[in-house]
This record gives sequence, structure tokens and C-alpha cells, in this order.
Amino acid sequence: PRDYNELSGFLLDALAVANVTLLLHVFLPHRIDLVLQQHEPYASSLFMQRACNPFSRSLNYRLRRKGHCFHARFGIKPVPNPSAFLRLSCDMHMGPVDAGLVQDPLQWAQSSCNAYLDGVTPSLSDPSFLLALVGGKEKYREFLDQFNRADPPSADCFLCPDYQTIWETWRVRHG
Repeated sequence: PRDYNELSGFLLDALAVANVTLLLHVFLPHRIDLVLQQHEPYASSLFMQRACNPFSRSLNYRLRRKGHCFHARFGIKPVPNPSAFLRLSCDMHMGPVDAGLVQDPLQWAQSSCNAYLDGVTPSLSDPSFLLALVGGKEKYREFLDQFNRADPPSADCFLCPDYQTIWETWRVRHG
């Protein structure tokens, strides 16, 4: 919990500097999953640098070690469409359940899932875009409970009727 809280602080600091929106996040013992929307070129790189470098220094100092803290450099992959974004959110939010850490994604505090589903929990992530794509938090919960990940195209069934307009409007407005 101490490391997760410290990382959250560094991510908040990085959000104040880099021109990005953090859409999803999950911190697991063996990895950190983030979905960022960058609003200018290289903003994601700046964000990761501003978050990971101080976290690495702090962790190394506390553990009295030197060197890399992360297994590999972060990767950037574009999310091509609303259905892919929805599937990615499921994979991330269900990650703690898949890893056997909790029975329900709401039980994992180091995730944006609580903010998505209860609408009250403060979060580093902005749930508004994804919730608009599915039609609200109740619909997102229904998606997490019912989506069959073995059948990826079935995610389309969970998108709200106006999802295409919402996707295009968001892309134009937010880069």
C-alpha cells in the first residue's frame, strides 16, 4: 500500500505537468497498467518520465539499491476504436480478479474501477469518457459482469447507441 500511495502521488504530480488525461489505471504487484490520452506529441513520454523517475529513485533509496526498477520501458499502443477501448478497460479492471488477488474488481483499491462503478471514490483517472460510451456506471458494471472475453466482438453489444458520435466528439475535442 505504501508503494501504491507513493506512486499515486507521483502520477498526480505528473498529471499537473504533462498534457495528458489518465483514463484508466490499475496497479498490480508485478505491473502498472495505465491508459493515457495525450493532447500533444510526446506528452505521454513526459508524463511517464515525471512519474517513473522519482518513483524509481524513491524505491531504490528505500531498498538501498541501484539500477532499474521496471522490467521494461513503457509501451505506447493506440486504441483504434470504442470496442477495443471497452475490452481494454475490462482486461485492466478484471486484472486483480484474474491474478487471484480479489473476488470482485471493486475490492482492489489500487484501480480506477471504484471510481467507474461507484462514482464517488476519488481517482487519478477520468471515467467520464468510457461511461459515456456505455451509457453510465450501471451499464459498465453489467459489461464487467457479463462480457465474454473469449468473444471480443461481443463488446460491441455493450456500447450505447450514440457511441460513434461520442468517440468522434471526444477525439476532436481532446486530440
